[in-house]
Amino acid sequence: MTTSKRARKSPSADALPSQHLGLRRPPAQDRGIVTFDRVLATASRLLAEVGAEGLTTNLIATESQVNISSIYKYFPNKQAVLVALFERHNQQRIDAGRLVIEELATAKDWRAVIDKAVDKILQSRRSTPGGVALRRAMRSSPELADIDQRANAAVAQWFAVHVAQLTGLSSSRALVVARVIVEAEVALLDWWESPEVAHQAAVAREVKALLKAYLGLYVEPGHSGSA
Repeated sequence: MTTSKRARKSPSADALPSQHLGLRRPPAQDRGIVTFDRVLATASRLLAEVGAEGLTTNLIATESQVNISSIYKYFPNKQAVLVALFERHNQQRIDAGRLVIEELATAKDWRAVIDKAVDKILQSRRSTPGGVALRRAMRSSPELADIDQRANAAVAQWFAVHVAQLTGLSSSRALVVARVIVEAEVALLDWWESPEVAHQAAVAREVKALLKAYLGLYVEPGHSGSA
């Protein structure tokens, strides 16, 4: 099976319509990009320290040493900061697993590819300040939850191509399987990051086992990849 370049393209911030990003406008010049990045880096750190409830644009301005008017040039409110930060974190996680997943259908051991992809995503999550609080914030309102679901749908659309190549499922069935895997992975890794579990290695192993067992239902016995 061949796949067009467009189908293989990894999901990105462009996968979500711009009106859902919440920005007044994206930075266009180097100085604006530096300010934008400083605001997001500070917001990420503050989320880890005070949570989404304690985060305010005034606090971000103080801690980042960016004038509040400069923040409002790009972000109309705190929600817009959260959405932009979510897009950045989400893209980092996508990039962490993307190159690995692209080997799914051709690898000698597809299960090892799943393990490696999950490891990459786990590493990305652990290295991202404020990730737990941000994930909680993205479920705190219908508007933010909708953005979260749109992101999952974009990832599943891309992942479905590789599922179809591995399993031979129709594109529509592969999309359903891919979406189930994405939703399960996101929910389980959210739990893995929670204080209750606190990054336990045993839970990470079981997440991998669950994903492989489900996908394995659709892989022919003895499949070892294709050249």
